[in-house]
Amino acid sequence: MEPILIAKCAPCHTRADPASGFAITYASSQLPANSALCISVDPDTGETVTLTQGACAIVRVHDPDATRRMPRNQGCTGDPALDIANPACLTEAEQQTLIDWINDGQFE
Repeated sequence: MEPILIAKCAPCHTRADPASGFAITYASSQLPANSALCISVDPDTGETVTLTQGACAIVRVHDPDATRRMPRNQGCTGDPALDIANPACLTEAEQQTLIDWINDGQFE
């Protein structure tokens, strides 16, 4: 997982003051997401559910609002077939690796 984050996210998320507080570290990936896209209310319990920053990453890759989509300002659509010629965008395999990591419990 780390090589994908470094390749695709490092330009903004490795600075001293990383974008949105998300640094490319395992500890940072486990913090609560601060994007409204990654906070919801469970319809059964009424409880607020917040994804981790790591889990929120794939949501942000597919954000319908191009101004918030990750990687930001790189012309990515979130659709690997459309983004195939853009090396800044996540490939289908990279997106699947991220999804698998999230579904498998986001282990270090």
